[in-house]
Parts: sequence; C-alpha cells; structure tokens
Amino acid sequence: MLTISQWQEKLDLCGRCGNCQQVCPLYKQFKTESVLARGKLYLINCLLEGKIEATNEVQEILDYCLLCGRCADLCQNGVPSDTLIVLGRAAVLEKKGRSIKGTLIKLLLEKNLLPPLMFALASAKRLGLKGGFNLLGKINSKAEKYHRLLPEVKAKQLIKQIPRNISGDKEKPTVGYFLGCMNNYISQRTGQATVNILQHLGHSVVVPEQGCCGMPAWTNGNLGIAENLIRANMEAFKKSSVDVIVTDCASCGHALKKLPPLFFGAEGEEFAQKIFDISEYLVEYLPTDLLIPLSKHVTYHDPCHMLCGQGLEQQPREVIGRLPNIQLTEMAEPGCCGFAGTFVIKHFETSNMLGQKRAQLVKETGAEVLVTSCPACQLQMQRMLNEQQIPVEVLNLVELVDKVLAGAKEGN
Repeated sequence: MLTISQWQEKLDLCGRCGNCQQVCPLYKQFKTESVLARGKLYLINCLLEGKIEATNEVQEILDYCLLCGRCADLCQNGVPSDTLIVLGRAAVLEKKGRSIKGTLIKLLLEKNLLPPLMFALASAKRLGLKGGFNLLGKINSKAEKYHRLLPEVKAKQLIKQIPRNISGDKEKPTVGYFLGCMNNYISQRTGQATVNILQHLGHSVVVPEQGCCGMPAWTNGNLGIAENLIRANMEAFKKSSVDVIVTDCASCGHALKKLPPLFFGAEGEEFAQKIFDISEYLVEYLPTDLLIPLSKHVTYHDPCHMLCGQGLEQQPREVIGRLPNIQLTEMAEPGCCGFAGTFVIKHFETSNMLGQKRAQLVKETGAEVLVTSCPACQLQMQRMLNEQQIPVEVLNLVELVDKVLAGAKEGN
C-alpha cells in the first residue's frame, strides 16, 4: 500500500519558493497560504513529524484543492504536489477516519452501488422530482443548488447498448475502448461518437467489461479501493488482447496512465504504455481525404487532466486543425473549469466562481461551439454557459469529429 511516509524525499524537495502562487487557481482568488501546494505540503510534513494532529481543520485544508496539477507541472524541483496531497489525504483518513463524502464514495465503488444510484437519479430526473431539493433548500440553502448539478442520467448503461466486439482491418491495431463512468451513464453521445470514429477508421474494437478508472477513490484518499479498481481494469484489458487502449475522458486517461505504475511498478508501467487519449490516436490515424467541410467557429478548453496530467496540449488542436472550415479562436488564458471531481459537490460556490470565469472567456472569443476533451468539463461548462445565458454549445472533441465523419459517409 502506498503511504506518504514512503514519499518523504519528494516532500523534502519543496524549497518553499512560492512559485506555485503563479498558477494556483485558488490562490489567485483567495491569496491565502493554506490553499497553496507549499502550505499543504508543510502541513503534511508537520503531520508526519507529529507536530499536529489529524483534525477536521487539517482535513478541510487538504481537501480544498482542485488537484489540477498546475503546481506540479511548474515546479522546477519536480515536486509531485498533487500526488503528495492525495497521499496526505490518505494519511489523515488513516489517522482520523473517513469523512461522510469519503464513506459514500467507498460504498459506491466497493459495493458496486453506482449502477442502482445512476438508475435512481435517472428516474428522479425523468419524473421531474426536484421538489425534494427545493424543500430541503428551505432548511439547508445548499441543498436546492445541488439540483442544478444533477445531469440527465440515462437509465440504460451505454456499455449495454454498443457492440462489444467490432471486426476491422487486421493490419491496423486492435483498439480497446475504456468507456468511463461519465460516458457510461451520462455523456453517452461522447462514448457512441468514439465507437463510431474507430469503426469508421476501420479498426477492430473491443469493449471489455470494466469498472471505474479509480480517480474518484484516489483523489479522496481511498487508496485501497483505487488499487483494486486499477487491478480489475488491468486484468480485463489483458484478457481482451488489445494492442492499444483508447479513452476520450481526460480524467480516465490521467488515471490509467498515472496510477498503475504507482501501485504495480513495472507491470503497471507496461499497462500504462498502452493508454492513449483519443486525440493522440487521431493525430496518427485521422485522414483528411475522408472529411467534408463543416463550418463552425470554435474555441477549446484544456481539461486539467489533459494539459497538466498528461501533457497533451497540441494534439486536440491538431485534430481540430484537420477539420475543414473549423475556425479555432483561443481563449485569453487556460484555466480550471472548477468541476474537479467531487470538489464541485463540497465546494459548490468556489466551483461556480471558477466556472463562471471560464464562461466569460468563452464568450469573449465569439465562438459558437466550445470543444473540450473531458465529460466533466463539458458538463460544468454547459451549465455555466446556460446559467449566464451565453448561447454556446459544448461538445467533446470526438462529437465534433464524428459529425464531420458522418457527413463524409453520407456524401459517399
């Protein structure tokens, strides 16, 4: 089991220089040391040295982090701050016990309660049962707000709707598709678009039985659950005998590239080498002679788990650049949308503030479509744009590509 004490050398690399101030979205807003990686790593050191106890306050400070990875990406000393903060959270859990949020996540993932929960949410949304949230809002001001977070959850999982094995050109790599929870239950158009694209390009596709990528368990410090989920997915794709594994979710891609080596060493590294974001794959396999013009003015939002987590910035832009008559206008600056996994639930107001800032930057571009590579970012940004009455459609990159390829197919 991973522990923060095993990473003491990495903790010691932090020179307290404060460069993380330049890039931390929370510090830019609040200007307090406790939101910085520097402050959190100092706190973790104090915890390890026995200078402080694992109190609620310590837990709240470590929890108040987007884990966007910008500090780690910038750090000249190579301090993996996001990883250290997660391991710090795990240490607090070990000493103090799980929070309510952590306990719920543990039950959902460990007892496989996600499918029935998604079905219940889908039923509630379909029946318009938001009265409970409104009633609770009179008791707890935050409760009604959470109804705004409730997406359109599909009653039938996507993995039960798409073909699990698609035969293609044997000269091309056989692709394993990692669907991800968001696509399986919510962003099903994205998942279907990826399958359409891979099939259109002539690849054999395998969609094995799979579970959560492990990111929610990891970020909340539930390391044992994360390890079990990663192991199960590694075994599932190993049995499927695929050449590469593609995902269209930035968070899933980040988890599948980062976590297996952390938990399973060389074996995990071998698995991680097979993982590709769909944009990486399309850069190599997306031809231009199949495409027909689709006139759109777009801008692109970099998910944190793509830009910082995987170091992928140019690949999605190169894919967009191959689409005829697609005009790309960049936003004034990159930034976190504020969703950040379960951060949006516990820190709703802060999440909204960050999302609203991104929405205004989208508006300034004059784009009619916002393209991104993360279902969670897509969900957050569409809500932010709608609430601010900014008429911009949010599409996953694969949805945009699928539209063009579908048009090409019809034209042949």
